[in-house]
Amino acid sequence: PLTIGGAPPIKTAVLLCTEAPITLFPSILATPPSLFPVLDADGVLKPSVLLAVEAADTAGLESILIVVPDSAEAAFQRVFSSKPPPPSVMASLSAMQQANARRLQSLSSKVRIIPQSPGAGGDGRALLGCKNAVRGQEGLVVLHGDRLFKAKSRTDQPVLTQLLEAYDGTSIISIQVQTEAELGPRSVAVHGKPAGATDPVTLAQQPGPTPHLRPGDVLRIDGLRSPSSAAGKVRRD
Repeated sequence: PLTIGGAPPIKTAVLLCTEAPITLFPSILATPPSLFPVLDADGVLKPSVLLAVEAADTAGLESILIVVPDSAEAAFQRVFSSKPPPPSVMASLSAMQQANARRLQSLSSKVRIIPQSPGAGGDGRALLGCKNAVRGQEGLVVLHGDRLFKAKSRTDQPVLTQLLEAYDGTSIISIQVQTEAELGPRSVAVHGKPAGATDPVTLAQQPGPTPHLRPGDVLRIDGLRSPSSAAGKVRRD
């Protein structure tokens, strides 16, 4: 149906899997954090990035771009292979595992792996690396492949679905409560509590006291690193 003045639907997700937080050392020497195994709600062990891809698919997104280090491209391609497991492997899987294998093959048709060579620049550089693939898109969902979100209960809508429903054409940034002691030297946090879910607030590298939070707590912008102040709209999770 034709909607006058409505925000165009978001159809694409970009998963950033290029960063390896030093806090996860030495495990990052063995495998990228986005491939760390995580137990899902059904008791199935899956790579972290697969849970993010499943959430994007459940939310109705049609295209999923995964930006990865070129050194790990082969590992991500093995996870999101368009080929089914060999018959001998399928025969040895349980009924649930076979269903997961079929869904993974279906999800892989939506996934495009974009390798990136090593270099400074963080998330911004990773996003620029896929600019040609997203050219012409009205909007994007940008996620980290090793950051997972959980709804309050299994009966609630997934967090990504809630985010897309809240989208009205204005950018939404998730923030989280964290202590000042946990902030890195280049972390960016919210200065002051937003009056509403999407009211403009001031961002600061070294925020002062934040009302309505415990002393020493701040609202941190995950993944944003900048020495300068900025302004934008935030949505508190």
